[in-house]
Amino acid sequence: MKILQIVESLNKGAVENWLVRVFNESVNHRPNLEWTFFCILDSPGDLDEIVLQNGGKIIKSPISISNKVAFLRNLRKQVRADNYDVIHAHHDYLNSFYALAFWRSKALKISHIHNTDKHLPIGSRLLNKILIPQLKFFNNILYNKLIGISQDTIQEFKYSFTGKYDESILHYGIDLTKFRILHNRLDVLTRLDIPIKARVLIYIGRFTELKNPSFVVSILHELSKENDEYYCLFIGEGDELSAINQKVEEYNLQAKVRILPWVSDPEKYFQIADVFVFPRKLKPIEGFGMVMLEAQAAGINIIVSTGVSKETIVIDQIVTMMDSISDPKLWACEIMNLKNSTKINDAVNLIQNTQFNIQNSTSKLISFYETI
Repeated sequence: MKILQIVESLNKGAVENWLVRVFNESVNHRPNLEWTFFCILDSPGDLDEIVLQNGGKIIKSPISISNKVAFLRNLRKQVRADNYDVIHAHHDYLNSFYALAFWRSKALKISHIHNTDKHLPIGSRLLNKILIPQLKFFNNILYNKLIGISQDTIQEFKYSFTGKYDESILHYGIDLTKFRILHNRLDVLTRLDIPIKARVLIYIGRFTELKNPSFVVSILHELSKENDEYYCLFIGEGDELSAINQKVEEYNLQAKVRILPWVSDPEKYFQIADVFVFPRKLKPIEGFGMVMLEAQAAGINIIVSTGVSKETIVIDQIVTMMDSISDPKLWACEIMNLKNSTKINDAVNLIQNTQFNIQNSTSKLISFYETI
């Protein structure tokens, strides 16, 4: 079976990380599946080498998506040349645009919805507002199947006369074996220049306005008024990095904040942290944050806004949800109340038999492919 995955690139975003992990898992259990990744961007990807080493193929679009007609012609040419059995697009609303290149194909066409954000890279709010409902409509008629990563995402995109969406939901899964490996906390903290007795807040994710990472600095500021032992580790990249640094300077917290780019081993940093903090804006609700699963696999305390999907909660007792992101003092108080809480040592076992295990996630995706 030949499968074409259409992605923006193979960098270390949540979608790409999950998809490459599924690909690696499928290599062991379904070696007959031939995976090709068609990347919209022609720049090198952080995950390119992993895909190639495991027998996958990568095609970089030689034509920019801004040259719409030529881009679609090239994509159509690629689809016809290799005669794929499955075409699986991962770009939310833009999947409708890609489908114009292969809507006549006899392949099983799947539109995968990873995000509920109603934003298109077109620079015009009015045009964005006009196009969103049109793209939603064509997602429903040009693809054989729509898959959402959560109830919220599939309800946002899929037309249903029955109101039943469960068969179209595919939750992310994570590789739990990495969380069974215990890292030396002292070594990691020493490399980060953080005291061994520190209480560490951790934020992992894109630095975007919607995810609201600079609010974590405000929380740290409030905590530091009461207790000098709190530090914060940020891991990620994005446009809001300048806003984070600005607040760090404003509150004079340079000695308390560490910022790293994307890492390949987030489990190591979750293990040395005390609280995962994620104050995402309340609307729209996040599709499905894989980082929530990773934090729970580490067994640490978690405090997030109600902008995070409740479907990501597996271990209730370590998760606190906040319905406001206006007052960092409230968040600081909740975090201080968690000071005497202990980590869940069997967190990995609690997730092992759920749909959030990468093996189970892979099996369900392959079952979608094998319906043809």
